[in-house]
Amino acid sequence: MCWTGVPWACRWRPRCLRENSRTRMALAGAKVPTETLLLGQAADALQLLLWTKTKDAQHGRNRPAPLVPTLLGRVQECETAGFADGAAYEAARARILRSV
Repeated sequence: MCWTGVPWACRWRPRCLRENSRTRMALAGAKVPTETLLLGQAADALQLLLWTKTKDAQHGRNRPAPLVPTLLGRVQECETAGFADGAAYEAARARILRSV
């Protein structure tokens, strides 16, 4: 492949690797190959297009979740909390404001 007869320390080059090889992806900090991201983006667009034609879309309900953030590992959980009384709310609020 990339062997050109140079010393061992110079043999390995990232450009000699396939774009979707685990080593090259690790060096680039990518979690999934570019092709997978493009396919995920296309699937998200199609899913959203189909959703806009439904009654749920007219009422703003049940919007489909995108795939690309899941592929990239950026899924965020909503941090919602309920409080039994005002004192519990004030304690949580004070704790949040102290951390800021």
